[in-house]
Amino acid sequence: MLCPKCKTEMKEGMLYCENCGEEINIVPEFESSLEHELQKTLKSVASDLKNEMNESQKTQITSEENFMDDDHFFSRFLLKLMKQKLSLFIMIALFFCICIVVIWFYSLSLHRNSFEYQYGQALYSAKEGNYKDAIDYMKKAISLNETEYSAKLSLAEYYDIVNKEEDAILILNELIDQDINLEQAYKQLIAIYEESNDYAIINLLLLQEENTQIKELYHEYLSETPVFSVSAGTYDEVVELKLRSNDQGSIHYTLDGSKPTIDSPTYQEPLILENGVYRVNAIFVNQYQVESEIETKVYTIDTTVPHAPNVINQDGSYTDPQMIVVEIPTNGDVFYTVDGSEPNMESNHYAYPFPMPIGANTLKFVTINYQGVKSEVTIRKFNLTMERDITPAQAVNSLVMELTNRGYLLDYNGYVAGLEGRNAYLMTSAIRIDGEDFYLIYEKYEDVDGSMTETGNIFAVNTITNEFYKYNLKANGNYWITPF
Repeated sequence: MLCPKCKTEMKEGMLYCENCGEEINIVPEFESSLEHELQKTLKSVASDLKNEMNESQKTQITSEENFMDDDHFFSRFLLKLMKQKLSLFIMIALFFCICIVVIWFYSLSLHRNSFEYQYGQALYSAKEGNYKDAIDYMKKAISLNETEYSAKLSLAEYYDIVNKEEDAILILNELIDQDINLEQAYKQLIAIYEESNDYAIINLLLLQEENTQIKELYHEYLSETPVFSVSAGTYDEVVELKLRSNDQGSIHYTLDGSKPTIDSPTYQEPLILENGVYRVNAIFVNQYQVESEIETKVYTIDTTVPHAPNVINQDGSYTDPQMIVVEIPTNGDVFYTVDGSEPNMESNHYAYPFPMPIGANTLKFVTINYQGVKSEVTIRKFNLTMERDITPAQAVNSLVMELTNRGYLLDYNGYVAGLEGRNAYLMTSAIRIDGEDFYLIYEKYEDVDGSMTETGNIFAVNTITNEFYKYNLKANGNYWITPF
């Protein structure tokens, strides 16, 4: 290759002449006419591309043939080649642009048809107060994903707001049937029924629910049938029947088989069923005046009245200490009083012989069997008068003085250190031990309000020598005295 300036032979691959330093241009320069033609061609590229999309192939061929002539064949060949490459580049670029646009539109379409988009639009519309659009968007969202149950809850809420309660109830019942979002579903459903005061429907709905947590959460709306503590049947004992139901309301009952209403007797304490036939009907009425179903049970009570206690001691006057002895029937326990009042299960329980009270007293005894049935009352009247060197009053005074002297009491009034009340000493009976007679004095604590309780201390005072002893009594009735 020759240098274009000094015509010196150049080595292959050299980019400048070693002789004159001229830079070698590998791309050959165009002639002026060729350059003019190139500029003209480039200016028309855009127009040609547009025409190529609309004109027929024949027009393109004709256009290219017009550029061909014999004088500039090589230049036109280069221009054609460059034009083809430029057209190919633009077409590729255009293709990619079209692909990007198509992908963008496709992605936008996918986005707008997604659950997230529809759900978000529904929430936004609801926030703006446009519940019609909110319902449409939410329905579309649910159709795209039916497992998003929060969307169903929201749709039910929107229906309720636009007064389409039936549509809202349908959705909420569906969620409840599927055991999904129970707490929230019940909350919305009960709120709808509350608006129309349909408390009976709420009660029926909760009665059918098996989830105990839901029932407990809304228990004030429930009206469950009362539960009976004793099964129906025949009994040979007195029955203590208890009824229970919801705590926010009242139970009403009848015992003769008639239908109970809110005006029937209100259950407040256990029902005592003695001899006879009882047809017990009961209902529960909640605070919203919704009545439960009637619960019915029949009880037949057939008890045998126990025998009255047999008191061995007979009525009369006595001058020596006596022990009261009672034969206890086999079908009950014996209870007694010493002040003439009627005995019951709260009275003194007879378990072993006890000393006869001093003075004139009326004692009453009764047998109460294990079914709670009482016998006839046995009455005894005793008058125990003891003529001894030491009177009952002297025995009590001597005991109080001795306890005070020993520091057990603060003074003769019976006050005890550290206590606001005082001790009282009551002599009620006498007992004979080993041929000697003793007054029995019971110690009781009297509070400032006048109430008295036994301390458990019993003292025995000899009726002749005035000596003091501690009286000891075991649960089986055995007793003995020890020096005090």
